[in-house]
Amino acid sequence: MVGGFPYRARMGNVLSLPSIQALQPRLIAALYARASHDPRKRGTSTRDQFEVGEMVCEELGAEIYDYYEDRGLSATRKAKKVRKDFQRLTADAEAGCFNVIVYADKSRIARDLEVSIPLRSLCERTGVKIYYDGRLYDMRVPKDRQDFTNDAVAAEAEGEDIIKRADRTARLNARRGRPHGVVAFGYRRRYDPDDGTLIGQEPHPELAPVIITMFDMIDQGKSQRSVLAYARQFRPTMTFPGLKVILSNKTYIGVRTNRGQEYEAQWDRLVSDEVFYRVQARIRDTYSPRAEVQQKLLSGEAWCASCRPTNPAPAASKMRAFPGRTIPPRVDGKGKAWGARVFPATYGCGGRGDVSIVQHRADAWVEEAVLAWLSSPAAREAFRHDARDADIAVTRALADRLTRELEEAQTLAKTIDPMTGLTMLSVASLAAVEQGLLPALKAARAKLQQLMELGDPLLDRLVNSGGRIESVWNDELDMDQRRSVLRSCVRIEILKATTRGRCQPSVSTRIRLIFRGEAGFDEWPGPAATAS
Repeated sequence: MVGGFPYRARMGNVLSLPSIQALQPRLIAALYARASHDPRKRGTSTRDQFEVGEMVCEELGAEIYDYYEDRGLSATRKAKKVRKDFQRLTADAEAGCFNVIVYADKSRIARDLEVSIPLRSLCERTGVKIYYDGRLYDMRVPKDRQDFTNDAVAAEAEGEDIIKRADRTARLNARRGRPHGVVAFGYRRRYDPDDGTLIGQEPHPELAPVIITMFDMIDQGKSQRSVLAYARQFRPTMTFPGLKVILSNKTYIGVRTNRGQEYEAQWDRLVSDEVFYRVQARIRDTYSPRAEVQQKLLSGEAWCASCRPTNPAPAASKMRAFPGRTIPPRVDGKGKAWGARVFPATYGCGGRGDVSIVQHRADAWVEEAVLAWLSSPAAREAFRHDARDADIAVTRALADRLTRELEEAQTLAKTIDPMTGLTMLSVASLAAVEQGLLPALKAARAKLQQLMELGDPLLDRLVNSGGRIESVWNDELDMDQRRSVLRSCVRIEILKATTRGRCQPSVSTRIRLIFRGEAGFDEWPGPAATAS
């Protein structure tokens, strides 16, 4: 089966190129069919087009070389997907595999002059004829070439009308909260069993729980690397950029977007607003996938005090983990024996600050200091939710009220008063209403998103653990979650040692911590400043 189409079996074996050349000037036809929409993947439209092509070949006495089919692909200038069989068709025409192209009507081959004109030149150069709408066109005949060009212009005009209708339909579907475009991972579409029209979308019974788990993993402080490994069990081709697109998609909170506007969707949400916006804060404040592989507590979380204030490349100011090493015993040229020397693992500056500190000592001191702070009243005050929850309720009510008022004004501007024959709200009045409401609505939504990002279930778990905070930290949190806690509640700076060798000062004098709620925490750029 050539070209992946089952009709070949009815038409006999594929002709070889020598036999094609021997049959000249007998007509050898290539049948092309294209359909823009095929939601049920049945190929009904293209099958009908091929049936028409077969009847034409019987009338012309032409032998069919091959079938070329592009399902669910547009031919307008807005088309985003490549028509692979059309490319194969032009390549075979260039190779002289056939001498006539047959398709149902002028719009099947293209709705774009940038495609039609090169095809005309190809057929003029190779002598391949074109048959559609009951007529055979020879591009070497001026009249045929002119008529083909006129048809191509008409097909492009039809394509422009299709683009306008599709744009209008997309905007209307957005206002109604209906799905449009590519199906989001975790959902599936429902179609009418009779005519195949789209009814709506619903959570996929197998993949929707995967989306919920992915958001929960990020919300609990898991790294994007671990979430990606989990997602690849269900979608092996998932990438880090693709993961971020999924985690940023408002489809999962029941929001339909179009041209910057947001509308309430008709499908069921999979994630709550609070979890979604907390996840946005986390994926915005995490580093590149390569950095997340460094499974050391302070790697990428602590900063070099010497480099950070002046270094133009913030990434170079972060402390990196360097493994320890052992120099084996040796005997020098004078016969003197030297014992083995052991150098512990360290954190070192990525810039030119020449700052380093022993890993296990720095980790132990920071852990002790952070757990002590999380057990203090200052931490409970920093993560107090009572006022935030009240602010969320007030801000959400304000955003909902402004949205309703804006939608009511837009509806009035489209409603005709039967008494006057005019719209119930003039365009000028609508513009004045939008000028007042849109900035307030944008500010309310931004504040609501910021308030929702403040909650952190992982930190709540530690702050409210009572006397169990050390056991929770050591036994229940993995390294990704511990690093996430540091990123959320403390800024860490490593100072350069004042002396060399074994007489260095205590670790406590070389590490500066600024906790959430303290002066400088928000202004001081933590590791999130170098997020990629």
